[in-house]
Amino acid sequence: MKLTFLALIAGLLVSGPAVSEGKVSCFERATVVSALAAGGESLFWTGTRPDGMVLEIFASSSDGSWTIVMTKAARVDLLVSCVMSHGIGFVFSKDWLGGRTL
Repeated sequence: MKLTFLALIAGLLVSGPAVSEGKVSCFERATVVSALAAGGESLFWTGTRPDGMVLEIFASSSDGSWTIVMTKAARVDLLVSCVMSHGIGFVFSKDWLGGRTL
């Protein structure tokens, strides 16, 4: 499972949001973060790509839900976040989190 998760992250770091193909939902960052917080998810992990895009994983310790979000600056005053993937029941291994589980 650890390798599958790392492969998913690596793939997202290499690829960008496929907005033109209609595969992801993009909104203003504040809207995305508020919706995730309302669903019980909080920021769990953050990474950056060489082109400046930010990859984030939000997760809930109560129900195991998770969401992968990619954020980029559309303008100086506007961050756009795209929901790349989401699900329920994902469990992080203890060794990957230093003893913590979700």
